[in-house]
Amino acid sequence: MDAELIYKAQTIQKEIEEMQTHAQLIDRELSELQQFKKDLVVLEKREEKGMLSSLGKGVFLKTEAVSKELFVEVGAGIVVKKTSAQTQEVIEQQIKKISEARLHTISKLELYHQALRQIIQTIQQEQQAHGKKEA
Repeated sequence: MDAELIYKAQTIQKEIEEMQTHAQLIDRELSELQQFKKDLVVLEKREEKGMLSSLGKGVFLKTEAVSKELFVEVGAGIVVKKTSAQTQEVIEQQIKKISEARLHTISKLELYHQALRQIIQTIQQEQQAHGKKEA
């Protein structure tokens, strides 16, 4: 019986580790979206037109903003014009969805922790009972 419980405990521990990794990814995505939203606010208030634009992989190009309109990819490669306020609203919706996913992940993680604690407690009780039989 101990071997079966130990196997269950190991399986749950693996699930906990995977859920913790998933939670870290969610936290990073949430942090990036929150920072992006702040950056949009700064960009909207900014009077200077010159800036560095990222081309990707650490490569930047000096550019000049000719408009405050943003071009936002909405999926499937489709790009639409949006104002900064509209873009911030989209980001806020994404933050809300990711926050909900984070809460779901954390609650699931807590359930795994509870299950693991119960298994450990059962193993300890069995070991104590087995020890009393031998005495």
